Amino acid sequence: IGLAMTLVEPGTNVVMINPTYLLYKPTYEFFGARVNEVKVTIENEFNPSPEDLKRAVNHETRAIILVSPDNPTGAVLREEVIRTAVDLAIDYDTLLIYDEAYKHLYYDGQHTYALKYDMEHVIAMDTFSKDPAMPGWRLGYVLAPKEFASTFAKVKQYININPPTPAQYLAALYLRKYKDQYIREVLPIYRERLNSVYEALRSFLPDASVMKPKAGLFIFPNLDAYLKRLGLNDESFAQRLLKEKHVGVVPGSAFGDAGKNHVRINFAKETPERLVNGVKLMAELLTHT
Repeated sequence: IGLAMTLVEPGTNVVMINPTYLLYKPTYEFFGARVNEVKVTIENEFNPSPEDLKRAVNHETRAIILVSPDNPTGAVLREEVIRTAVDLAIDYDTLLIYDEAYKHLYYDGQHTYALKYDMEHVIAMDTFSKDPAMPGWRLGYVLAPKEFASTFAKVKQYININPPTPAQYLAALYLRKYKDQYIREVLPIYRERLNSVYEALRSFLPDASVMKPKAGLFIFPNLDAYLKRLGLNDESFAQRLLKEKHVGVVPGSAFGDAGKNHVRINFAKETPERLVNGVKLMAELLTHT
């Protein structure tokens, strides 16, 4: 919200991916932005082509918003995509807002830091809600050009005065003493859960299109082949799944119309056994209705 309030005036052009984190589009539209979306698909691992990004950006663009690793898709944006976005921000003298909340939760590969290419046109965002799992404390930070950071700090103060002091102490302690150890311990747990839900989807829903995420806490299967047979969409399926099988997923269209007939599955909390059972219950509803 603070970034949108700082950047956006009525009619401001903002470029973002579709599907992506569900709060970006409505937040920027609320403050009067015109959102120009670049649609991505599972066939291309939810990565835009550099050419699509170039077509979306113009001299009226105030910001390019990218999330990597992404929520809900689990996509990791390729380095050429990040580099293209940075170059566009430089060429059009605009800003790349780079949300990297899951940058420490990689199962395959390494994170690409946009700031290594430029520091005057990149705003990097991170949070303590993900890798240290402190979502209730609502604590995060931005790395931004000095002039923008000064304005943003004032806006943030108007929103909530200051972050909770206990949360700041906890975050500082985590960074100084526990971060590396915690990530070493938690990554194998998340990886096992990811592998379990991925293999279950392939086994029990073989007609689904599934990309195995390289990072993050979500998997985003495309259930179009099953939903069309049943005359359902992702929203009606998610409602029935919760009501009839007591399994919760988020309909993909909540993250943009390009997410239609996908569902987001969060594998962070449940055990491998419960995740597999959840997929079995999904399959029961999709194949025996």
